[in-house]
Amino acid sequence: MLLSQTAAGTPARVRQVHAGRALCRRLAELGIYPGAMMTVLKNDHGPLVLEVLGARMAIGRGQAEKIEVEAQ
Repeated sequence: MLLSQTAAGTPARVRQVHAGRALCRRLAELGIYPGAMMTVLKNDHGPLVLEVLGARMAIGRGQAEKIEVEAQ
């Protein structure tokens, strides 16, 4: 399932990132890489709000559609 399809309040593990090198590196710097755990805090309109490594962050819907996750 894609991160953009994950319901709010759901913990998820990143399976794969389908993006170019630059975006993969930027996401990895934020703690979003294969195997990483996160919790989706908000997923309604606009950007998704995530909790990754104890920090809250927002990522755009376009980026979220490139991240494949597995709900825990």
